[in-house]
Amino acid sequence: MAPHSPDPLGLLLAATIATIVVSSALSLLVSWRHHRAVGRSVRSRATPVPVAPVPVGGRVAVEHRVRPAPVVVLGMADRCAAGSPANDLWRRARRHRHATVAAYVAAGLACGLVDGAVWLAAGRVEIGARNVLGLAVLFAWPLLPTLLAVLAAPRSTCVWAWVGYGVLVPLSTIGTGIAPSVTATLVGLVVVPPAVVLLALSGRDVRAVGPFLAVPVLVTATGLLLYPSAAQWAVRFGTSPDVGAALAVLATGALGVAFTAHLVRTARQYARKRVGDQTVTISHWWLLATVWHSVVLIPSGIGPALAIWTAHLTFRLVLSAAMRLRPRPTDLPRRLLLLRAHGSPQYSDTLLCRLGAYWRYVGTIAMITRTDRAAAPLEPHEFLDLLDGRPARPIVRTAGELRTRVDDLDGDPDPDGRYRVGELFCPDDMWRPALQQLLRRSDCVLLDLRGFTRRQETVTAEITQLAQQVPLGRILVLVDDDTDQYFLRATVDRAHSGSGGSLRLMRSPGGHVDITAVVEQLAAASTRTA
Repeated sequence: MAPHSPDPLGLLLAATIATIVVSSALSLLVSWRHHRAVGRSVRSRATPVPVAPVPVGGRVAVEHRVRPAPVVVLGMADRCAAGSPANDLWRRARRHRHATVAAYVAAGLACGLVDGAVWLAAGRVEIGARNVLGLAVLFAWPLLPTLLAVLAAPRSTCVWAWVGYGVLVPLSTIGTGIAPSVTATLVGLVVVPPAVVLLALSGRDVRAVGPFLAVPVLVTATGLLLYPSAAQWAVRFGTSPDVGAALAVLATGALGVAFTAHLVRTARQYARKRVGDQTVTISHWWLLATVWHSVVLIPSGIGPALAIWTAHLTFRLVLSAAMRLRPRPTDLPRRLLLLRAHGSPQYSDTLLCRLGAYWRYVGTIAMITRTDRAAAPLEPHEFLDLLDGRPARPIVRTAGELRTRVDDLDGDPDPDGRYRVGELFCPDDMWRPALQQLLRRSDCVLLDLRGFTRRQETVTAEITQLAQQVPLGRILVLVDDDTDQYFLRATVDRAHSGSGGSLRLMRSPGGHVDITAVVEQLAAASTRTA
């Protein structure tokens, strides 16, 4: 059935290795240049902004002294009552996420069905419904990383999902007439190499750039590896060997440029809000799978290698139609301000990812980041900004820039229904006015204080300003066993102005966060009035 001979195996292995090595190297180069640009921006002198001093420690004047702030300690199992506004918001976020999952499942299975039909036709095997359905499960393998990304699944769930897929593939071909050896060959040729490429390019330093560059790199590498065959093919049509070689090189370069231009066009579409960052990332995973499948089918002829692109076209059309059928946001977005302690960046990054998997369907997320974290690895949407010619992490240096950046924070959903994350990178003399402006436009605040101690003076200043300007009922604080809760409460007591509500502390044992409870508590906070 398989339309391959053993000869192309070396080509496929070389293409895989070249894609991983070159894409990783280019990703590191892009990150290095970005870090240099950020470093130059950070070293620029900022214009001081006059701000009323906020007391961090010491005794506060007696006339501003009020009784200690009421505190409510919540566990990860604490949920809001069914039917409450907070529970309704959680259900709405979950419904939107389920609709997104259904859209990707429909598009992925449609792509897999077309893939299976093309492969059976290329192998001159009878195209029966059972055969096509069996192969659709195999060729729709990008659904696995797609759904894991949409659901923001933890690492243990990802491992078990891949194990389950490994069991499902042979089960799906039972009764189809496809021999187990053929199934194993298809998995080794079609699934394993692109999956290994995505896994190799999922490291923290390369994950934002590598998967995007993998497609043009794979196309170019394959063209160069097929250079002798392409030159001989041109000679058969009457050209000289030199002309055939030149045509082969030109064709390879043209394909690489075409896919690079497609990437730049996608970045411009993202900048114009015609597509969301998650949709762009996932679509490039499927594009990589299609390119690889086309490369595998080259020994069967140009026809099958080109016909396989109908599968990717099907994926894009079905996904676009399914996204249009999703329920659109009808309520005003809930505006969340996320503040993170600098002692727990690994926890906070995971929190943002898992929280965004729900909250970004019902509202926006704003963050303030100091310049010491501006050199952190790029995120996919930031790489898209770079491709569109915009700085990925512009440093806010003046009061005018701050007002412009805050006014420009995006408050409209993308076509996939998700709101965007707005992040301000501020030096030490700008974070306080930035916090003041964002507090005025936020419905609720999530303060991640896992790992917080009294040695973190800058975080203490943030807590003080929050307690002075925001009703305590609109603040949710995440703490863990390493958080100095005594000092935290003392800081809040010194600063709070007797505003309504109670300070809610949610304990996160062992770094585990129940996103359901967090989203519901934030929803409840966003509905409270001062």
